[in-house]
Amino acid sequence: ISTIFLTLSALLIQFCAVGQKVSISTIEPSVISQVSPEQLVVELDEASANSRLYFHAREYQVNQQLKNVKPAEDGYYYKIKANELNIRVFLTINNLPLRDTLFLITSAGRKMEALYYQKEQQAAWSSILTYTNEVTLFYKNTSGHGPQINITSYSLEIPKNQNAAEDFGDSGPCEVNMNCPEGNEYKDVSKSVAKILVKNGSSFSWCTGTLVNNTSRDCRPLFMTAEHCGLDGNSFVSSADVSKWEFYFNYETPTCANVAFESQLTNVKRTTGAKVLARSDDGGGDDGSDFILLELDALPINFDPYFAGWNRLDNGPATGVAIHHPQGDVKKVSTFGAQAKSSQYGNTNFDTHWEVNWIKTVTNHGVTEGGSSGSPLFDEDGLITGMLTGGAASCNALNASDYFGKFSYSWKSNGTAASRRLAPWLDPVNTGNLVLDGSYCGDSTIIVKNDISVYPTLFNFWKNDSPLVIDGGSSASVIDVQIFDVQGKLKYRTGDFAPIPGSPKEIDISRFGNGMYFVRIIGISINQVEKILVVNAQ
Repeated sequence: ISTIFLTLSALLIQFCAVGQKVSISTIEPSVISQVSPEQLVVELDEASANSRLYFHAREYQVNQQLKNVKPAEDGYYYKIKANELNIRVFLTINNLPLRDTLFLITSAGRKMEALYYQKEQQAAWSSILTYTNEVTLFYKNTSGHGPQINITSYSLEIPKNQNAAEDFGDSGPCEVNMNCPEGNEYKDVSKSVAKILVKNGSSFSWCTGTLVNNTSRDCRPLFMTAEHCGLDGNSFVSSADVSKWEFYFNYETPTCANVAFESQLTNVKRTTGAKVLARSDDGGGDDGSDFILLELDALPINFDPYFAGWNRLDNGPATGVAIHHPQGDVKKVSTFGAQAKSSQYGNTNFDTHWEVNWIKTVTNHGVTEGGSSGSPLFDEDGLITGMLTGGAASCNALNASDYFGKFSYSWKSNGTAASRRLAPWLDPVNTGNLVLDGSYCGDSTIIVKNDISVYPTLFNFWKNDSPLVIDGGSSASVIDVQIFDVQGKLKYRTGDFAPIPGSPKEIDISRFGNGMYFVRIIGISINQVEKILVVNAQ
């Protein structure tokens, strides 16, 4: 890979009178990158050759400290300029004093992003939003203290859209925005989904992942994505790289319509850094379910985080959606309308993945793309059942299949160690729950049980040919009753009905074989599972 050449200007600061508006065009660049688009393409292709991901950006070191620069009267200016390429600047911030602010300024002089005391007081790593060709940093010094900011490095990427970075607006034309009608039933769970800027050595790619609930409901920031997002060949990324991954929540259009500029996405929240708790260690789905479970370093409460629930029954969801960030673009939703099939992705283990096919909906025909990797597969109840490994679906192959590593397999089938299972982390109090509702942090309205009752729980048909009874109690909610065997196979389903207090629902299970069964009752704010045992049945 070619070496980058930097031209450092002798004059880093433009002095001006207090209150004078500085013309950005008159500020001499502190760094001029000599990397050409052709050279960057070669470097990205070389980096991507050994990866399942396509790397869209490369990092180049700078290591220039603002605190060593003599201040101008209105602050400090630092400009990085590239040749027909997009730039993202990475910073190390030791301390940002109260009343001081670090701005990103566009070539037109518009302030696009601001880092300040409450937002980045002790941040070890931060990146400024990507901007085309040129970035100017302006440190406004009000406190009287000099900045302790190191411009660590910057990354370059090929612009594909004149208005924004390579990621924004770059997904296929068939994709469906999250705030279209297809996403209406998934408004809460969509808040759990974030796009990830993955750092792998000197290269960057996009993936998608999900905040996930645990049975303690303790708001622990557990975040799940695909293992292959962290692989480079057979090697997994370093903990130092994972500590610099960036997670973008609410990166979505405010309505169903696309927007022209990234600055129109007004509610985006970003947090940086995570550590790995568990991963499938299966080569990214070659012989397992392809998952990583992370713990985010920070998840501010003002993010209004939602922790997605899950369903670990090994029963393919009948309908549902994937919520994802194809090509790092705004949040999209893709819909499947036929029951997911048990399948495999690699060449060894079977029944590790769900195979799904997407359908045309009222807005368009959503699929998945690069950058969608790790995105959750939600069932009709908004519960996670899998994470995307890959597939052939695209806007040019609408009917091709995609494959999601089974949540049920990730639970405990990739290995015996806690570092290869979801179970120890997502059921820390050993409830044995087969399903868990999603919730907001501090949500006090969760209904785990209610007065809907299931009886009897033991059946001996040699002595008593009684039916299974579902008593609605005082509930007036429409519910669906599903019965699964211990392998997670669906044995019975009522379809939606309204239990009337005093008129219980009777279900004939006399043809069921011996064994344990799980009765799941689903409704609005109802997700209840009971065990029944059938013995001596013929």
